[in-house]
Amino acid sequence: MPREPDSISSNKLQVMRALGERMFDTHPHRIEILESELDAFLREEQRYSVFSKPRNPNTARKSRKQLGARSYTSASSTYFDATFTCVCSCSGKYRQHPRHENVSPKKRRITGGGNASSKVSCPAKIVIRVQAPILQSEASSASSDSSSPSSSTGREDIPPSASQPSQLSGPPREDSLIDIEYYWKHEGHPVGTIESMARQRNIPEVRRWIEEQVRAKHSVKEIMASIRLEMEELSTIVVQASTNTASTTAQISASIRVRYHDVANAVRRLKNTYARLAPDAMQSLRLWCQRLRSEGWSAEFIHDTSISASSEPVWAFFMMPAWARAEFAEVGSSVWCIDSTHKTGKGAVKDEKIFLTTIVVRSQTTGSGLPLAFMITTSETQLPLARFLSWLRPNVPVPSDVMIDCSPAERAAIESAFASASSPPRVLLCQWHILRAWDDNVRDKIRVAGTDEISKVKASELQATCKAQLRDMMRASDSETFEQLKIKFLQTWRETYPGFVKYFETEWLVKRTPALWANAFRK
Repeated sequence: MPREPDSISSNKLQVMRALGERMFDTHPHRIEILESELDAFLREEQRYSVFSKPRNPNTARKSRKQLGARSYTSASSTYFDATFTCVCSCSGKYRQHPRHENVSPKKRRITGGGNASSKVSCPAKIVIRVQAPILQSEASSASSDSSSPSSSTGREDIPPSASQPSQLSGPPREDSLIDIEYYWKHEGHPVGTIESMARQRNIPEVRRWIEEQVRAKHSVKEIMASIRLEMEELSTIVVQASTNTASTTAQISASIRVRYHDVANAVRRLKNTYARLAPDAMQSLRLWCQRLRSEGWSAEFIHDTSISASSEPVWAFFMMPAWARAEFAEVGSSVWCIDSTHKTGKGAVKDEKIFLTTIVVRSQTTGSGLPLAFMITTSETQLPLARFLSWLRPNVPVPSDVMIDCSPAERAAIESAFASASSPPRVLLCQWHILRAWDDNVRDKIRVAGTDEISKVKASELQATCKAQLRDMMRASDSETFEQLKIKFLQTWRETYPGFVKYFETEWLVKRTPALWANAFRK
């Protein structure tokens, strides 16, 4: 059922943040409450300043299946005694992460480094001391029910129950009094102002709301539109910011802090959660293959040395939806376009490159390109592509023409896969890729000595003339015209720019013959 136009606007973020600094008579401020009241207390304090989740620094971060790991059984202590700490989001110091040397400087994010970091060693924190009797029967059942590690994390998680009075981790226990020490004095950053909200992270309620919207399949654009403030709210914010009249009773919508990247990061994080069907990447791909087959797709996953140019195994994933067979059988689908997209995602290991190969035909309905079959692999060699095309052959008709970019590996793979066909397809090179390669080399190899304006103008005119002659050669209507233009071109440029002529002859007359790219031979 289509979503109503105002459905996203009716689900606006209702979380409010408090303006003004939280202050008490003593520092640290000590209180004693029931553990069941802790979550409400933390939510209220998050309205003033952002704190981390309660963490127990003494908890061993290891699976309880390991030797010596702590577990709660009937033989354990009858009391759960632990200290948890919630630190200010501005605590700690800025850490310079190592840069990836392979990343182009143009693509590196400019963050401002330590000057723009919210980490200013703020000492504010909330210390929670728990001393509660353990519910022995539930602790034993929880230990036995969850004795095996989680399939996704490899760690044991005690399931939540009515005997878990708060979000604090640990065994099932009674709802008892807990001691809280609230170090409420912040340092190094403002508190309770619009400026402080802009520097700190979103509070947990806001992050949960964003994830709920993403799970509801709302787009980033829709989510950002739903948090747009009304003019009355914006006017109030402007007045408060200009007069600095914040108080402990003033409130402001938490949506003012939400940024585009907050939503985009949630989308990416949940995509990773849905995409990984198993912790091991290879097992996850095998499970995806099984799922696609159960949904009617044609799919195959390969992970061995048969598609590798070395002794190391290579993996490849082939897939084609069920409806694609009918599209391949259409008369107008006899011309394939094979496109390879580099670095389309993250690999199974760090710095592993992923390549997506797509077979596109012209849709008989829309007249535009229609992707029908896909291959994902980590190898740039011809072997995975040849295997992919061989896998397709029994299911679809042999094409009459296959258009590719300037890749010799793709051409070799096509010739290998269709070598046994009664009428192998012609391989054509994409003229857009060719013109781009020519333009780059013309700018690099056809120059005029001198840096003055006259030399620059003359070089620009020569480059324009050369490009025009190359285009005329590519678009020649017959082979005779092509030969005449080719001879004239070589004679014109050989004496003055032999480097470019050598490049043209080597790359576009020998390695890639004119039959692959000139219109005169595409009858």
